[in-house]
Amino acid sequence: MLLYLSKYGPQKEKRIHPLIQSRSTKHLHNLPVEQIIHKNIRQTFSKMQTGISVLNHSWIGSDNYVAKTEQLVKVSKESIFDSFAYVPLFYRKNLRLKKYFVMEGVFLTLICSEMQGTEIDYFLVKTKDEQLQIDVEDKLDVLEQDLLLISNIVNKITIPTPNYTRDCKICEWKQYCKNLAKVTGDLTLISGIGKRIKSELKKLNINSVSELASANLENANLEFTSKKHLEYIQLQARSFVNDENIIRESIQFPEKTTELYVDIEGSPYQDFVWMIGCLVKEKGSVEHKNFLAKSPKEEQSMFESFLEFLREYDTNYILYHWSQAEPQYFRNLTKKHAIPFSSLKTILDNSLDLFKIFKEKTILPISSYTLKEVANYIGFQWDEPLSDGATSIVLFDKWYNYGDQKALRRAILYNSDDCKALMIIKNFIIKLQNPIKGE
Repeated sequence: MLLYLSKYGPQKEKRIHPLIQSRSTKHLHNLPVEQIIHKNIRQTFSKMQTGISVLNHSWIGSDNYVAKTEQLVKVSKESIFDSFAYVPLFYRKNLRLKKYFVMEGVFLTLICSEMQGTEIDYFLVKTKDEQLQIDVEDKLDVLEQDLLLISNIVNKITIPTPNYTRDCKICEWKQYCKNLAKVTGDLTLISGIGKRIKSELKKLNINSVSELASANLENANLEFTSKKHLEYIQLQARSFVNDENIIRESIQFPEKTTELYVDIEGSPYQDFVWMIGCLVKEKGSVEHKNFLAKSPKEEQSMFESFLEFLREYDTNYILYHWSQAEPQYFRNLTKKHAIPFSSLKTILDNSLDLFKIFKEKTILPISSYTLKEVANYIGFQWDEPLSDGATSIVLFDKWYNYGDQKALRRAILYNSDDCKALMIIKNFIIKLQNPIKGE
């Protein structure tokens, strides 16, 4: 369904996420997108007629809808092709399937049914170890409602209320929804408010950020929201409305001679950590180091080199990071390569999560506390304009699979910027607490 919607949205977007760019259809000979899609659909149909066993990344279409499939597999079933037909198949790391993914599968079966003149009533999901058949009959009514809503949105019969959430960062409609959310003062602009809490607040007749900021919540009792979280999101709303920074609690940073700002890059597809980036600040100087593994076989030696580097400082360092990703990487690497636990304990004992400070002690007038959004608010800009964790994945893929050395250099620069952002954020917190001292 996103592909159907995308026909109307992302062409107007000037800033498309790299992951979307990497999977976009190429515009051959400057032909309109629709012509290319229909050409690809005809090619898929021709291949189906031959009875080929598997079709990869193929376009399918019916009178009203089009979509691109991950894979189509041949099965025994009566259809316009005689004794066989094709069903959609997805590859996933696990079988914990979210609703939007399931509905994508249902949508593909609808198109496959119309395209092949037979009822395709299931799709397949395959992991490394097993395969699951998802029956769609009990989900068709939901799909029908979704398609009607989409039609109403496209024809401007229904003006959608956006839910600006963390999933938006790789969506073609991101900027459109964010702008609409700002215009309407939508509650999901506030960090900590998702669809469920938004729905609860609406029951209290709180429909916008400004209404939340000024609401009397003393006697509010929400099913899915604690008093503590309610206090947090109201402070966040006030910060947003007044465009002010709020210090909830004093922050004391450890005094160490060496500060290390660390960001780790891992590949979810190749299943190994390929770079540990570290910005070293000591005695007034700043230097970026990177520890690189060119293959899974080099992961252990890379991690051991990093540990050896840390030993040079004994325990007279503080390692800053963002969120729990880095500590989890360190735990995984320690276990995977049978590294003594004492090495892990030393790292964790000398680490500080800057993200946690913002979740517990500091509030800014921003919609989310990703590293990039916080750093951008402060004024820091990445050389890669659309940088985030997914950018790193794209660059890694180009280097690891195709030997693109330019992509590797860009990945190292991106990592360096991540580490710099950590340092700038830490300095910003100090300045925020004590403007005179911070200067």
